[in-house]
Amino acid sequence: MVRFLGDYVELADSAADWQLVGARLAADIAAHGAIVAHSKSTEIRAIGALAASCDEHADALQAMTARFLDLLTPFRSLMYYHPDFNGNFSIKSILPAMFAHDEDADYQALAIRDGRTAMNEYARLAQLEDTGQRQELRAALLAYCRLDTLAMVKIWQALEQLASATH
Repeated sequence: MVRFLGDYVELADSAADWQLVGARLAADIAAHGAIVAHSKSTEIRAIGALAASCDEHADALQAMTARFLDLLTPFRSLMYYHPDFNGNFSIKSILPAMFAHDEDADYQALAIRDGRTAMNEYARLAQLEDTGQRQELRAALLAYCRLDTLAMVKIWQALEQLASATH
């Protein structure tokens, strides 16, 4: 079962904001059940860094790391392969190969199209003083994060459907 938490993207500009992000994440993520990520090692590192800055919620955040399922596993182990992956198992390769005709699954339609740019722009966000530029960049980052989340859900659902068809 996939559970949506709503529009769950926090962009923190200060240490106090990170405390709020940690508190919200600890409150919103149930204490049991799997957490799906595309590249769980990246997410576990991020949760660890967040836990290190959130003393009050560190234990709850750290406990999440043991529950991650890696959406990369079926692709890296070649349990599912599509020629359009071209040997690349990033979500940016998997999504268009699996959902070639889905207009909602197009990173090219976004202002921010890849993780490296997203990280650089996120770092730049804290430096921007112009409110309009901050809002525009924040909106672009949120759009990118939403598509990453949608991609994981769509891929998970497709794999789940394939697995149930083979049983």
